[in-house]
Amino acid sequence: MDKNGNIILINQKGAEKLGYTKEELLGKNWFETVIPEKEREGVKIVFESVISGETEIAGYFENKVLRKDGSERIFVWHNTVLRDAKGNIVATVSAGEDITDKKVYDENREKLIKELQKALENVKTLKGLIPICAWCKKIRNDEGYWIKLETYLKEHTEADFSHSICPDCYEKMKKEIEETRKTKDII
Repeated sequence: MDKNGNIILINQKGAEKLGYTKEELLGKNWFETVIPEKEREGVKIVFESVISGETEIAGYFENKVLRKDGSERIFVWHNTVLRDAKGNIVATVSAGEDITDKKVYDENREKLIKELQKALENVKTLKGLIPICAWCKKIRNDEGYWIKLETYLKEHTEADFSHSICPDCYEKMKKEIEETRKTKDII
């Protein structure tokens, strides 16, 4: 860019990333053409400060750009200045890289990490030796009382229970179940 912010040189790849041809961009004002309006003034102030020599150019600068189709992308810029024989700044040269997809990926990754950390805070785990009755399957709790397996697990996990009869138990208890159905009118 020249010291007025006009595009004096752009490579084919740079023009393509912005959705233009080189010819469409050459001579255009960079700020008016590719910087989104809401960021334009701030980026322009930084540029003018660099051109005037008040501020050193940031070797690394990140900002949004506006593509020809109206979509916005985030670019990281590696910048330097060009000086004339007297040492005056006459232009800037920048190499840009579109990091939009990386930014989105990083944001999604951070969001997922936070969600997983929150979920991990809610995880309850059972560890160690749990005394269980071999016959009735009650568990002895920390106070020494024997409680139902379901009660113990409910107190120490987030698990909920539904009850049914497995096929093996059904076969063993079939006669008793059928008798109960007949006498209590159960389906």
